[in-house]
Amino acid sequence: MATTKKSNEVLFTTDTSGEHWNVCMWDFHSGTSLSYYKGGSTTSRGLALIAGEYLLAANNARSVLHVWTLQRREQMQSKVVFPKKISSLAVSPDGCFCVAGIEEKIYVWQVSSGDLLAIVQKHYQNITCVKFVDNITFVSGGEDNLVVVWSLTDVVRIWKDACLKPEPLFTWKDHSLAITDIHVGAGGLRSRIVTASLDQTCKMWDLCSGQLLCDFVFPVGISSVVMDAADSCLFAGAKNGHIYTVDLFENTNSRQRHVASDTAMIKRVTAFNGHDQQVTCLAMSKEGDKLISGSDDCNVKIWDISSGQCIRTLPHKGAVTNVLISPVTPAMLNPNYKPTRLLGQLKRNLQSVDEEGETVGTVLLKNQPQSCIFEPYTEENGDVIVAYNRAVKNTGTSLDIPYEEGHSDMNEYEKTELIKKLKDELKQVKKVNNKLFEFSILKLSET
Repeated sequence: MATTKKSNEVLFTTDTSGEHWNVCMWDFHSGTSLSYYKGGSTTSRGLALIAGEYLLAANNARSVLHVWTLQRREQMQSKVVFPKKISSLAVSPDGCFCVAGIEEKIYVWQVSSGDLLAIVQKHYQNITCVKFVDNITFVSGGEDNLVVVWSLTDVVRIWKDACLKPEPLFTWKDHSLAITDIHVGAGGLRSRIVTASLDQTCKMWDLCSGQLLCDFVFPVGISSVVMDAADSCLFAGAKNGHIYTVDLFENTNSRQRHVASDTAMIKRVTAFNGHDQQVTCLAMSKEGDKLISGSDDCNVKIWDISSGQCIRTLPHKGAVTNVLISPVTPAMLNPNYKPTRLLGQLKRNLQSVDEEGETVGTVLLKNQPQSCIFEPYTEENGDVIVAYNRAVKNTGTSLDIPYEEGHSDMNEYEKTELIKKLKDELKQVKKVNNKLFEFSILKLSET
């Protein structure tokens, strides 16, 4: 596997045919294919990477999730069969959690253990797309016209209480037809969210307040959307094959903007005009100078944004369903690379509960909201924090687990000893976690 020296990003594409491969990795600067991942075909919005080491693809025709390690492209690591077909898929930026839309429900897994942490439902029809904002917030859109913003902390914390149901942070109902795509801008919890719909609009939302900022109206239904890294320009892929552009810094006094409503704008906003059928997916290069589009016309096109010209076309055998740009990682370059992360077999049943009624396993969520952050290190709380950090560190680094599919080189005795060691360390972490929780409650009650 080789890339050009100037390439620091690669492009992953999928189509509906699955004739030669399921997923293809490209150097989109030169137009050369770097590797193939075979087996089936991938549904739209159903492709995701885990920390640049694993590749997940939801099958287009069957209720199967394909899993590859990036360096073992000729050998699929596993297949996970679900009762229903996955319609959308996303992985948190830190690679710790995976979220999938299955019909109208959202499934949440912890990647390292494979535990199914929660199943939540707020949509009334099939979920079409899910996107992570940061490590603890994600957004879902569905055929029921709804856009729902979820807190992963609430979802994981509340699921096991039968009397409680996790409520979303926001539910946006302004669209009148199915949601086709969601783009999350830069800025985490202060970012802008853009939703695309068949109702011929893209809507921009302020995630912090949940308010609608602007409504962009187009001549036809919109099937995909993306913004540049500076959130200065919006690109909307339409059902007629056009890619419309909107200058977000343009001064306007109206919350609603009609794109291409006057003759002077038509040529500019339809500059990215080269597809014969609907634009199904869009992606932006890190430098912000290249736009990648996929279409039902079986082509992926690379556009130069400054000139609006198509500089390269990558033909496919079927309708293109996903385009995904990723930084180059060691797993992509070295065929002998061994993943540093554990990837558990994703389970179909909810996380188990032990005899004492306690959830088996510990879920650690990063980047908690400010209200959940504990006080800085002091002599009074130092022992608890140091013990907690030591327990977490030992759990994460003391296990030298060889990388083989299913750990086939471990005999039954070694597996039994490993499980025993994991349980002992888990008990230690749970004890320290309880002490830390009691300490935090005490400090909060004093304020």
